[in-house]
Amino acid sequence: MRASDWSSEIDDFVKRYGTGIFPDAGTTGLGDALEKATAEREKYRKREIDGLSAAERDFPASVETERKKI
Repeated sequence: MRASDWSSEIDDFVKRYGTGIFPDAGTTGLGDALEKATAEREKYRKREIDGLSAAERDFPASVETERKKI
């Protein structure tokens, strides 16, 4: 396909689906989105930290200790 073919395909797609996919798009403000993203990131971080083994949790501190010895 050439670029002009893709252009017509995309235009056709937008005509068919462009108005109905996200009917409430744009109603969430930036502040709300950032709060939600931050909260989800913290939940993810907590889950990741809780899922670490003892060796994995202690590794950064042991590397720092060894670095200070050098």
